[in-house]
Amino acid sequence: MNLVNASKSLKELGLRQTKSRVLIIEILEQKRGPLSVEEIIHQMKVKRSFCDQATVYRILVVLLQKKLIQKITSPNSLLSRYEINTSDHHHFTCDDCGKIEEIVSCNVDILINKLSKQKHLLVKGHSLEFYGLCARCQN
Repeated sequence: MNLVNASKSLKELGLRQTKSRVLIIEILEQKRGPLSVEEIIHQMKVKRSFCDQATVYRILVVLLQKKLIQKITSPNSLLSRYEINTSDHHHFTCDDCGKIEEIVSCNVDILINKLSKQKHLLVKGHSLEFYGLCARCQN
């Protein structure tokens, strides 16, 4: 996402296009995988911009509320990570090293259809996260 797209996304959501908001969106879009608040702040410093931790958290809360980003939290870690809310996908988080891998091939749609028919439910969304040990940490 470039500066124009980030600004456009904010404007479409009824948010002011502050330099920090645009930069955080760009950082999340450019990086492969979810980032922690500390990693976001580091990337801001690399780009010669500074935002204190409290401001970054406030921006992330607003972007979460507007569903522009999503938060990934492992049940075995206090560290949350954030990423742009894109296609439907899930994550595997390693309990030892904290590595997060994206899982794109998941047949959750079959389960949703089954639930909808059997229980007469209207499923509007879901959250599915995997955790355990990555290949490196198993050895």
